[in-house]
Amino acid sequence: MSAISLILLFGSVSSVEDHGYSVELGIKGLKAFLPSKNAEAFIKTCNCGSPLSVGQPLWCVTQFKDKFKCTEGENHVLTVTIDPLAVQSSALTDTSNLNCFLPGMNFKGLIQSVFDGGLVVNVLTFPGHVHITHLWKHPKLFSVGQQVSLKLLYIDVNTKTLHLTALPKHVQFDGRPVKVFGDLQISTICEAKVAWTQKKKGVMFHLPNNITGFAAMSQLSDVNKESAKLQKYTPNSTHKCRILGFNFMDGLALITLKKRILQMKFIQINEISVGELLEVIVKDVTANGILVKLAKSIFSFITCLHLADVPIKKPEKKFTPGMKLKCRVLGVDVEKNKVFLTHKQSLVKLKDPVTEYSQLRPQMELEGYISAIKERVLIVTFFNNVKGYVTLKDMSKEKVESPDSLFYVGQVIRCRVVFFNAVEKKLKLSFNFGDEPVTSPRKCLEPLDISIRKINEAVILSVDSIGYTLGIQNKRKAFLPFYHLSDFHEVQELRKMSFKPGHKLQGLTFFKQKEKLILTMKESFVSAADTNNLLETFEDLKNGMFLPAVIKNHQDYGMFLEIVNGYTGLCPFKTLSYIQPSNLQELFKPGQSVMTRLVKIDTEKQTFLGSVNIKECCESGVDSSLSTLRSYLLSRTKAHLQLFNEQDELAVYNDLKVGDFVEVVVNSVLKKGILCDTITGAKGLVTKDHFGDLQPKVGKCYQGVILFIDLLTPCIEVTLDSKVVQAVKSFKETDKTKLKTNQILKANILLMKPEFMLMGLKGHGSGKFVYVPVKQNLNDVNLKPFKIGSYTEVVIKDYIEGLQLAVFKMHDLKVTPDKYHQAETNQSNLMDIVEEANVMPPRKVRKRTTTEVKKPKKVLKKSENIHTIENNENVSDNECLKSLQGNVPRLTIEVFSWKGEVIPHQKYPHRQESDDEMETTKSESLEMKNRKHAEELKLQEHELDQLKDITHVQSSSDFEKLVLQSPNSSVVWIAYMTYHVELGELEKARLVAERAINTISFREEQEKINVWMAYLNMETIYGDPTDVKKLLHRAVSCNNPLDINLKMCNIYVANGKTFEVEELFTFLCHDLKHEKLVWKSYAHFLFKSGQVDIARSVLHHALLDLDKRDHVEVIIKFATLEFSHGDIERGCTIFENLIASYLGRTDLWSVYVDMMVKSGDIAGAR
Repeated sequence: MSAISLILLFGSVSSVEDHGYSVELGIKGLKAFLPSKNAEAFIKTCNCGSPLSVGQPLWCVTQFKDKFKCTEGENHVLTVTIDPLAVQSSALTDTSNLNCFLPGMNFKGLIQSVFDGGLVVNVLTFPGHVHITHLWKHPKLFSVGQQVSLKLLYIDVNTKTLHLTALPKHVQFDGRPVKVFGDLQISTICEAKVAWTQKKKGVMFHLPNNITGFAAMSQLSDVNKESAKLQKYTPNSTHKCRILGFNFMDGLALITLKKRILQMKFIQINEISVGELLEVIVKDVTANGILVKLAKSIFSFITCLHLADVPIKKPEKKFTPGMKLKCRVLGVDVEKNKVFLTHKQSLVKLKDPVTEYSQLRPQMELEGYISAIKERVLIVTFFNNVKGYVTLKDMSKEKVESPDSLFYVGQVIRCRVVFFNAVEKKLKLSFNFGDEPVTSPRKCLEPLDISIRKINEAVILSVDSIGYTLGIQNKRKAFLPFYHLSDFHEVQELRKMSFKPGHKLQGLTFFKQKEKLILTMKESFVSAADTNNLLETFEDLKNGMFLPAVIKNHQDYGMFLEIVNGYTGLCPFKTLSYIQPSNLQELFKPGQSVMTRLVKIDTEKQTFLGSVNIKECCESGVDSSLSTLRSYLLSRTKAHLQLFNEQDELAVYNDLKVGDFVEVVVNSVLKKGILCDTITGAKGLVTKDHFGDLQPKVGKCYQGVILFIDLLTPCIEVTLDSKVVQAVKSFKETDKTKLKTNQILKANILLMKPEFMLMGLKGHGSGKFVYVPVKQNLNDVNLKPFKIGSYTEVVIKDYIEGLQLAVFKMHDLKVTPDKYHQAETNQSNLMDIVEEANVMPPRKVRKRTTTEVKKPKKVLKKSENIHTIENNENVSDNECLKSLQGNVPRLTIEVFSWKGEVIPHQKYPHRQESDDEMETTKSESLEMKNRKHAEELKLQEHELDQLKDITHVQSSSDFEKLVLQSPNSSVVWIAYMTYHVELGELEKARLVAERAINTISFREEQEKINVWMAYLNMETIYGDPTDVKKLLHRAVSCNNPLDINLKMCNIYVANGKTFEVEELFTFLCHDLKHEKLVWKSYAHFLFKSGQVDIARSVLHHALLDLDKRDHVEVIIKFATLEFSHGDIERGCTIFENLIASYLGRTDLWSVYVDMMVKSGDIAGAR
């Protein structure tokens, strides 16, 4: 007998049986059984293959073989099915009893009549009503007699009328959970199209993703008089709205069109961000604090503790209802519907408050308030309930007996991070900064035994998060911090990997003794100890001494250095003028080794002023650079041997060395190179610079030569260049191929590392590699890039541990020809003349003013092969660019165009300007423009090459691989974002952008800025204006505000958002009014957009706000804009007035003439 489907019921699993499930229907005296076979389709399609669980809710369709027994009440157990198709198609077809109808049942109904409010239908002889909100289209589009599919909502018992729905999401429901409103959320602002209007009720709208919205009459305008104005809401007209809530049964999003609500920053507490700056209104003042209003129905109570930096006892004297205050959000409790604010000005004015433990960094300085004082600790609280503790010894440099006597609850205080664990939410803080107290604390320390300065041997007793505890002679304990393991970061990390408790260490020396004895393994200090150059007392310090030091910390004005015995001194940043100020803290980090020259000594305070300027701390010659490289290579070799003994998994790298011939199999090809494996199992890397003529393919085997062994990764760096491979294969050690000290050979650069440069020799040394130093000493941090594959001459030097050292020929004064001597004496930094061998990439050309050079006249013989110009007064750089005929070695710098003919030296008076000179100047200017254009084209080609590999990516998993391989590449991250945007997955694109910002190293500033700009551009195109402003606020707080805001202006302009551009420029002209670039950019925008009159008024405001030294440059900008986008006559007038005020400024004449020529007025230019 075939089963008969009858009723759709709702139940839940009550128990799991052997052959199915018991289902509770909620009907007294009636149970249901769900056979396993009837649940298979649902489990497979809707339950991810997992069996049903007790308590799981289900839509069930009844099945029984004998309908008569069921109706007579003989069957008390029903058989049900949850097959999605059965649930969707179930319908009651025959009944005469209204009690058989249950909500959720499906029916077929006939339309009896149509009216504005909905439909009247007939269902199985019973009358029914379908409201307009439960129709997928307007009632007028239905016809009498039409059959429609319906689902029962409820029964009106009084009128015995069925109330039904015809919405597809209800009628076609198959038991699976559905997301009714997609990605829409409360408070979302979107565009809505009018569907139809209902008199005295409201307007129905079509929202994105086929969602219907409803705006009641009271939500159409801020003034509730819209009943007579419904005619303006014509079908398909577009309006901006904001979502207030959802009606899930009716499938309606409840929206508002009120401008006041649209302009609100938030309408729910969960939209408020911790650390956000808000403007609030005081509603009430009490003895315990004040009640403030954040938005409609959102209030907060600020206690007296947070009304000011110092707690206020009587708030009614300072605050009155109606006052507007600026507060910062301390925390948000969504569950309790509470917002916590602070009005402490020190916290309100913070630029980048810490709101998560993950934002903390070691030694970070931050501000918080004391929330509790215990007997031995203080509790300091920050935003979002981030808390830390301060122990007695960290409260002051002096001994603290009672914290109550020095601190009070609510006190705003600056502190330093000592230790933190973001996972366990632990944070230890300190109130001590900078140097140790200098009020004779050293006299309190026990005398240090001189014999302990040279530590023969130490044993590692234990290890913690910052270093090793050691046991030394006489059963004393000492401490070895991680940053004291080596002068070199790579060696430091290798030693951290190999050192374990129980290991014996050698090569240590005394550093200082404070609360405990601190030792160091830094090579510079050990070398000083070996030569007895360690200081016994402060009186041993002399001006001009050259000592090793460790960077202790940074301040805005300089960095503190620490030398042996714990003596500290200051190195002002102004002595490092050759380094960009923004890079100083990146190049010189706490714990880093430097060499310092003592400039000034303060015996009374026992402090000193030191300099780490490379020109003051480096002696002439190559001894210093060779010594630094020698120290690095010896330490690195020893660290490798220690690591091989400790970690068996690195055994495959033990037998490998630089210069070995290997065969590799390609695993994957990336945009920057390939990943490969050797036959022995070692991982390998080959960059594109080392492909040679090959085009490697996955799975193929190639021959290569090892250039570098990296045990930190671990992997080896290999070259596949056939010239290098062939040279190594054909090399044979003979008397002729032996290298001799001070021998000069040609070599090309194969590899660049922070501490050295690996070069391949040519000539009879072909097949051998040499290590060339790239640093003059430890202070040489601002390294210049070298070009892989460039050739130069090197001088062979030492041979240590199987490694051959060499130096650039022009650096070795013992073998440098006379032609380099003059350049060397005029430039203390020898690295500046490496361009002789075309090692350096071309420098950008900058125009410089002519400088007077006064030197005694000197005439050289032609046999000296040096072109020297007779030294005269007022000789410009361009006049010195003449060369002798013949094959003369010359500096190969792209700034100049060298020619072979002999040009006699001529004297030109300053005021004489011939046509030839003008033609030369024009040709040089044109050549510079062409070169700059060529460089830009090369840059574009490079960026397109980077994108070629990304175009083959077809899935998210492929992008995940790419971002793992190149985590700091903005090109990859932006392509990943674009991939999601093209699929319409904006939320995923946002997540990728956030990941990129958190993943890219803080050293890669430009890469991060690229991601920020792409993120802002995406939000500008697809996001809401409020979200764009929030994101811009974040970007500005993390980067240079001027750069980010100006780039944002360009994004707005590119997307045609004129109003937003003007709003942002108005803000910039107020907040950054002293920046000339802001005014120039604003003027350019106004002129280009045709707002010439407004632009001219902006000039007046700019001159009032800018420094006088910037006036000329800004006036020139406005004048040039008048020529290109405004009135040429007005531009001429501005130039005439400007030149009359600055008659001696020839550069103004040049700009004026150039603008006249561009405008076509050649006669006027003459």
